[in-house]
Amino acid sequence: MTGFDHGFCVISVCYIGASSREAKARRRKKSKGEGSCSMFRKRKLTNEQVNMLELNFVNEHKLDSERKDRIASELGLDPRQVEDEYTKLKNEHDNTVVEKCQLQNELDVYAVPFNFSCQLFSKLYYDPRYIHIIYNSLRIQG
Repeated sequence: MTGFDHGFCVISVCYIGASSREAKARRRKKSKGEGSCSMFRKRKLTNEQVNMLELNFVNEHKLDSERKDRIASELGLDPRQVEDEYTKLKNEHDNTVVEKCQLQNELDVYAVPFNFSCQLFSKLYYDPRYIHIIYNSLRIQG
């Protein structure tokens, strides 16, 4: 009986080793034609598709699933591609908003001295005697 037990152990060890090798097998890559969305292969968008996506984005910034599917079918794209393009457009939009705010803040910093300079210029233009007042005040301060 000991020989039988020994043989049984050898068989079970071989079987366990075989199953672990099968588990480690790698998946093979899908070719371009395989997959659930074989008719929607990810490709570069045409100018017309980009323009239509931008136009849709201007009309509505939020993209729900029904709208995404409708736009994808109209343009012949994968819904995931439409979602990716909307994400890109939203990021670009947000960046331009931030840049506008930064430019407005810089403009506000320079607007006060500019407005003062314009007022000073108009006073000097309409009343040349005003330059003497400014000159005397600067001479007293200096």
